[in-house]
Amino acid sequence: MPHEMDPLIRDEHQQQLSQGIFRKSLSRRLLERPLRAMGVEVIPHWQLASHAHDYVHAELLRDLFAAKEVDCVFDVGAFNGHFGRFLREKVGFGGTILSFEPQPGPFGVLADWSRRDSRWHAFPYALGATPGVASMNVMKKLWFSSFLAPSASTPEEMADRNTTVTTTRARIETLADQFDTLASTHGFSRPFLKMDTQGFDLEVLHGAVPRIGRFLGLQSELSIIPIYDGMPDWKSAIAEYQGAGFELAAFFPVSSDRQLRAIELDVVMVR
Repeated sequence: MPHEMDPLIRDEHQQQLSQGIFRKSLSRRLLERPLRAMGVEVIPHWQLASHAHDYVHAELLRDLFAAKEVDCVFDVGAFNGHFGRFLREKVGFGGTILSFEPQPGPFGVLADWSRRDSRWHAFPYALGATPGVASMNVMKKLWFSSFLAPSASTPEEMADRNTTVTTTRARIETLADQFDTLASTHGFSRPFLKMDTQGFDLEVLHGAVPRIGRFLGLQSELSIIPIYDGMPDWKSAIAEYQGAGFELAAFFPVSSDRQLRAIELDVVMVR
């Protein structure tokens, strides 16, 4: 049974729910469009550190979506909707977004964002290899919550945040079981698969067979230094994606340790 969470951690979790999402002021929204038309990008000072990474990432996805005529993104491990906002605001993607997030707190924020967008739909469950209900480790930093347990190899500077503070029961469905209904309901035919599931990405892939062949590309978070027990290493993950018909397009840094060794990378692959 889940144990009672420290009230301070509960309060900290509430603050974390807005991480990665910034509500723009009316004046900024009014200024951005004409400035962007002139080739000028407005960058708040607190976003400078991540802007170069986001810009290159957005440019690649924009080109990929155009070349492959992507009309839907499966946003698996959506957390609070940060990737959906990235797609809309940075990539300029106007198609369907289907976001999956099993944690109640993050899902509440995600659902709030999706209700404002007629082509963005949120689902309160995880995608995995087999349907059912499983125990999920809720970490001190909500972003790290996972079906897997924290690893002893987690770098020191990340270990305190990647600590289990309670558990929750999460519903799991398979992508293959849900795909036809979602395609019929939302009318897409050329989807892209984004996964950020804290060590569970290959489980999502396994549950997508035989529908994985319908996807024109994917993005997955890779483990260079494992932070969860039993998570696949990056080389074996790439080999499985290649076995499913995808080839490398780009890598993007996610996290690193004090020695600047990569801990996690995002990989983008195309069919």
